[in-house]
Amino acid sequence: TITNLGLRTSGRLAGGRVVLSGGASWQATTGDRDAGFQIGIPALGQTALIRAVAIDRHAGLFQADATFAADDRLRLGLAYSGLMGNNNSEHSARFT
Repeated sequence: TITNLGLRTSGRLAGGRVVLSGGASWQATTGDRDAGFQIGIPALGQTALIRAVAIDRHAGLFQADATFAADDRLRLGLAYSGLMGNNNSEHSARFT
C-alpha cells in the first residue's frame, strides 16, 4: 500500500500568461515491499524468479510545472517530477 500526504500550490504571473505549480509530499509504503515474483510457462514446466529493487519505506515526492502561453494558439510547458528515498531515486522531466 502506498500513501501520499502533501501540499500542492499554483499561481499565475504576467497577466495569466505564465502558470507555475508545484507540490511536495511524503510517500509511505507499507506491506510487502519486495519486488520479486515468479513467472512461468506451464507448457514447458519452467519458472523464473524476477527480482527488482525494493521500494523505500519512506520517500519524498516533488513536482514542479511551468506553462507559458505565447499566444492564444501556442503554449509551452516544462515539468519536473522526482521521488527520492534512502535507497532509490527517480527523476523525470517533460517539455511540451
